[in-house]
Amino acid sequence: MIKFERRETLPLFWFGNMKKYLIFLFLIFILSCSWKNTTPKDWTILIYMAADNSLSSAAVGDIAEMQEANIPDNVNLIIQADFGPYNENPEARRFKIENNNLKTIKNLGEIDSGDYAELSDFISWGKEKYPADRSALIIWSHGNGWMAGYNKFCPDTQTGNFINITEGELASAFRDANSDFDILAFDACNMLSIEVVAEIDEYSDFILGSERGVPQDGFPYDEILPHFWNYSDTNIISNVVIDSYVNSHMPYGSQNPHGDDYAVSGAVLCSAEFNQLQTKISDFCNYNFSASDIAEIFEIRDNIELEFNDLHADVDLENLFSEIEKDVSNEDISVLCQAILDQIELSFSVQYFHDGQYPNVSAGSASIWFPENPDTYKYLSADYNNLSFPNTTNWGNFISYFFAE
Repeated sequence: MIKFERRETLPLFWFGNMKKYLIFLFLIFILSCSWKNTTPKDWTILIYMAADNSLSSAAVGDIAEMQEANIPDNVNLIIQADFGPYNENPEARRFKIENNNLKTIKNLGEIDSGDYAELSDFISWGKEKYPADRSALIIWSHGNGWMAGYNKFCPDTQTGNFINITEGELASAFRDANSDFDILAFDACNMLSIEVVAEIDEYSDFILGSERGVPQDGFPYDEILPHFWNYSDTNIISNVVIDSYVNSHMPYGSQNPHGDDYAVSGAVLCSAEFNQLQTKISDFCNYNFSASDIAEIFEIRDNIELEFNDLHADVDLENLFSEIEKDVSNEDISVLCQAILDQIELSFSVQYFHDGQYPNVSAGSASIWFPENPDTYKYLSADYNNLSFPNTTNWGNFISYFFAE
């Protein structure tokens, strides 16, 4: 007789529960992988290099400096560079630097880096793809403050386009990206102007740059990038970045090994104090100036030799108001100027200025438009009044006093 062994069978509902259990484990695995890949790092540093112009070779050199900075694992260093026809590989690309190696993330082909939408897209993509506890943006290119004169901001040689600040394009780039930063730095000439800052101050806690020309070699990236992970305080990081930039271009500095006497300046503006600075300037502009006050102030402006940009129509903010405060005969105006000077001290945590031609000038903050030439005023006044700053402070109306017919 064949003996059958009795075997226990599992109820059907057990298989259904096991299936749900396995699906649950699979979902947990997927979510854990996703969490691992999107865990924020300490810093994401985005660098937008609009180099489809005469700076193409300088961009290559600066990227090499970035590779020497020994980027740690807790930092994302992401670059978008448009090189143009001056480079053997002219197409725009996105890079990430890891372990001193330059990794190509994406080849973008031919783009228009003078289109503010490209900057906006890079910001949105970079902030979303590389989350971090803190973030910085460096905009690298030519610059000329808010003006579109001989020099322009982020010019693209192939398209002839540039980011037009008076048409609101820089502000639109940040607004459309819906992003803000702990630090925003301009590695471009003349970009730390009051007018430029007023367009974008709400999008960054600290804004770094120079009110005057930046030497060809720009920021020393192998020196400044380690400050982001060697210091914890964002204000200190901003200060030492500008300190390293200025020192690198001083005689026999790392960017100036031959000891040339470059004229160089740099500053750090705290956006939290900037509204108060605009308020103090607005108080000045809304004063009931007499004809003699206007004549006296314009004579003071006429004697200021330190000027910026290709039309020499900008002056240093601190230099201007310190000269007016010192020489104006109306005590009320002097008091208003002193309030501005006090707020400059609060708004700028660092100010550097070196120029052998002006050894005794108190300068190094930000530039402000104050033309002497009536033709320059007529040529630019309409564009100027499109900006946020003259509308907030009434500075455009104040300037018009000097050119009333």
